Amino acid sequence: MARIRAKNGNVLEVEDEVHVKSLLRRGHELLDGDPADGEGKTGEPVAPKSNSSKADWAAWAEHLGIEVPGDAKKADIQDLVANFKPNPEPVPPTGDDGNPTGTEGNPPAGDTGEND
Repeated sequence: MARIRAKNGNVLEVEDEVHVKSLLRRGHELLDGDPADGEGKTGEPVAPKSNSSKADWAAWAEHLGIEVPGDAKKADIQDLVANFKPNPEPVPPTGDDGNPTGTEGNPPAGDTGEND
């Protein structure tokens, strides 16, 4: 359970951690409690449930790096998230010797260039 101070000054006791996280993303203040009970690090983003609000889905999409159009409906945002494929880490180009380009003439990794 977490105690939240709403923007209007009211203090709320909220049990659902998804709701707590949603309130915190909207600028309400955590007074005590852990918004991520059992979910890993405090404040670590967690994917919203299917019935979560449009704002929760938009926040999750933005966390993933998805640009959400201003006129998108919740279902549109859910589709964007479902079809999202993150960009793989770039692989540096390699030359004929197997070393990253720009290192031509350098011995391969693990090879000192000296004869044994």
